[in-house]
Amino acid sequence: MSGYYPEGVTGNEYQIAGAQHEWSDVRAEACYNEDCKMFEVEDVEAEVEIELSHDTEYYEWKCPTCGATRDIERNVE
Repeated sequence: MSGYYPEGVTGNEYQIAGAQHEWSDVRAEACYNEDCKMFEVEDVEAEVEIELSHDTEYYEWKCPTCGATRDIERNVE
């Protein structure tokens, strides 16, 4: 074992190193709350705070209709 991390952990993982970039944007997602009037109707746009680490975006999306939240992890090119 070298450094301060256990074997197999580099310290570059998002949870340890944090985001490389952060910004606000609008993302459209499906609401998975079966009680929401937008459930399985169409994607709903909401403003989110996005964190980028390497080639992955992380953000919490909140449905503006019912308030249900989802944690999103999406690979980007």
